[in-house]
Amino acid sequence: MMKFIAIVLFLLFILPVIFQLAAGYKALKRKIKLRFWMVCTISVVTQILASFFMLLLMSYNASKSGINDGLGFLGVQLYGVLILAIIIIVCGIQLVVYKTRKL
Repeated sequence: MMKFIAIVLFLLFILPVIFQLAAGYKALKRKIKLRFWMVCTISVVTQILASFFMLLLMSYNASKSGINDGLGFLGVQLYGVLILAIIIIVCGIQLVVYKTRKL
């Protein structure tokens, strides 16, 4: 069961980055109907919601197993902040590359 939860945790954090890379590129090339700023907003909001959901999931698992230490929660939230920073950097890089190629 713990391996399944670990896989779900990993996917919840990685999927917004993958979405930003794929959909951000397509949005800049006008291959999809979403605008680039909307793709970035979806990625950021999804990452924030994933971090919140992960906190709830970890809290539930900790209470079921009797863990009283909250240091794991801090690690997961800091990892969420790191992934959020990566998403914002990817958005910036995609926009800069698109603007410089367009000029």
